Amino acid sequence: PAALAGIYAGDIIYAVDGISTEGKALKDLINMIRGETGMVRTLTVGKEKRNIPITLQVIKGECLSGNCLNGEGKLADLDSSVYTGPFSNGKFSGYGKKEYANGSIYNGDFSDGKMTGQGVFNYKDGTMYEGHFVNGIFEGEGSKFFKNGKKYEGTWQKGILNGKGRITLESGAVYEGDIVNGAADGSGKMTFSDGRVYNGSWEKGIRNGKGKTIYSNGEYYEGNYSNDLRSGYGEFT
Repeated sequence: PAALAGIYAGDIIYAVDGISTEGKALKDLINMIRGETGMVRTLTVGKEKRNIPITLQVIKGECLSGNCLNGEGKLADLDSSVYTGPFSNGKFSGYGKKEYANGSIYNGDFSDGKMTGQGVFNYKDGTMYEGHFVNGIFEGEGSKFFKNGKKYEGTWQKGILNGKGRITLESGAVYEGDIVNGAADGSGKMTFSDGRVYNGSWEKGIRNGKGKTIYSNGEYYEGNYSNDLRSGYGEFT
């Protein structure tokens, strides 16, 4: 970024905003340059005493290559992750890649330095989320796939599946319907791995209220459920 501004290796800074730096220690020089983001400082540099205006920006971490201010670059972030992609005003902006120290990797959209837009997050344990992000959190339509075969698909709010969705369990059973805080809650249908199909009321992931189960042999039960079991009045045919 300094080279883009016209400051090169070996250049001596003779003044900051017209104030001489002669006899100043490095820490004093840094303090002379510091200021609010967006503030303009004029540095007098080089043998020619060139006056170079610079706009102060915050770059967190170490720029490993490229332009980590406005352009394409690679940056080692303060959390030990490495970001590769476009920057705008020193922040991640556009389609990029972020590799975390623990082995997790994100590929997707960034805005204002955060994961925002469409992307794919691969966890080190094999879990993967693909969908929409807002400020680094699952938000909107997306799917989460687990290594054991479990899947969460649907609408996410603040990182949790909420609204209409589909849950595939490790056993192979599939639920479709209302979801609250990541669990079946409301009205929904569960198709079990043994061929049973339940359609009815759910509460916190278990059958509660009125519902109907059709068995693989054609028989069915229609009536009340409590704590995932037939309970109270019902008809079995």
